[in-house]
Amino acid sequence: ATASGALGAGLLSQALLDGGLAPVEAYRAIVIGYALIGIVMVVVVLIGQLKPAAVALWASVMFAEAALARFRTRPLLRRMADGEVAADWARRTAPHYLSFGLAWGSLPLFTLTGDHPSAIWLTTVITLAVLTVFVVTTSAHRRMFLLGLVGLNAPLGLAVGLSDAAPARLLPLLIAYVGITALVHDALHSSIVGSMRSRRAAERLAERLNEFVEARDPATQLLNRRSFIAHLDHALADRGGQVITVEVANVR
Repeated sequence: ATASGALGAGLLSQALLDGGLAPVEAYRAIVIGYALIGIVMVVVVLIGQLKPAAVALWASVMFAEAALARFRTRPLLRRMADGEVAADWARRTAPHYLSFGLAWGSLPLFTLTGDHPSAIWLTTVITLAVLTVFVVTTSAHRRMFLLGLVGLNAPLGLAVGLSDAAPARLLPLLIAYVGITALVHDALHSSIVGSMRSRRAAERLAERLNEFVEARDPATQLLNRRSFIAHLDHALADRGGQVITVEVANVR
């Protein structure tokens, strides 16, 4: 299922790009499609576990959260599509990760109105699966992961604590799983951030090396004519003075 989904998403993305759609719009279409399919699948599974009214209410919450996120990030995506670098990207999108976590984490709360005893297990597994995906999608941003983690687990822990159908061992298992995901995210985050810092350091070193090579004579490693004139103009602009030039010809 994962391989088929990845292949289908890749083919669809390429088809959208070939059709003239901008990369940001194609990415948005894929993400929205994944979200809709996921919500529909969860609704289909939960119909036999929860009351229809509870399923409809949760689906409404999810669609409202998705619409709110799209409205909140639309100006930011437009700026990114125009080639602008949004410096406040992390701050602007952070509330979305909290609301996303709260929306998915609230799913087990709807089992409190259900009659099926396995509903709390099923919804907990679904929520933890979302948390697992969340670890990967936010691996470069620790603040977003923490906001999503709090949003997911606050209502989930409340539902497990209030549910009569939840066994006593479920809460310790939940705590252990959350701890493991936090450790995995920390390892991924450290690896990605370390790789990004190493790449930036290598780029800065390459720029300085290029500047050194362009400013020096390859044979003597002294300043070449262009660099000498640039240094001379800078010195004259700062301190003033006069320059005497002597041209020596036929040097052996």
